[in-house]
Amino acid sequence: MTFVALPLCCKVEMRYNNNASKVENVYHVLHASGMNEARMNSIGGIFASWENTSAKPIRSTNTAWTSAVITSQEFEAAPGIEYTTGAPIVGTDGGGAMPGNVTVAVRWITALRGRSYRGRTFHIGLTRTACSQDILLPTNAGFLKSCYDALIAALAAESFQLVVASYRHENAPRATGLASPIVTSVVEGTLDSQRRRLSGRGM
Repeated sequence: MTFVALPLCCKVEMRYNNNASKVENVYHVLHASGMNEARMNSIGGIFASWENTSAKPIRSTNTAWTSAVITSQEFEAAPGIEYTTGAPIVGTDGGGAMPGNVTVAVRWITALRGRSYRGRTFHIGLTRTACSQDILLPTNAGFLKSCYDALIAALAAESFQLVVASYRHENAPRATGLASPIVTSVVEGTLDSQRRRLSGRGM
């Protein structure tokens, strides 16, 4: 694929072992002065701390965070790091792991409208006791929202912004990517499926 630069931003690949499969969630982070190794290490520390405090209570005991691969998106040969301090961080929700593909979507809301300004993260490590049939229990939806809003806040406290990245428009690569700051999250209550997370189909 054609490389599209995303000025001032890095990509954060949060990697996990989930039900014996390797899976990941991808985020994008912006700093007003751009990315360097020191800032990417700071971002790694923020994500690891968030995983250890806010996220692991809502992840199955079959789920463990293993690393964060953080890569500047400012130009094609930009540097990257792998952050592993504190790993593995194992989930503490003993409510019985759902199959790896069963999840819920967390929608990222920006100040702008349109597909280029919306994003989604599919939660890793959902448990059976968090759900009733095909619906996430409201209390657990509240826990997930608080968790993902805490990530926005933790980054903001260190002068970083979690953003929605758009690399394409009308099925064509953009000349330069767009980064739209995320202001809040919305957790969808209906269970969803990430088929690539079925056992044996991960990374």
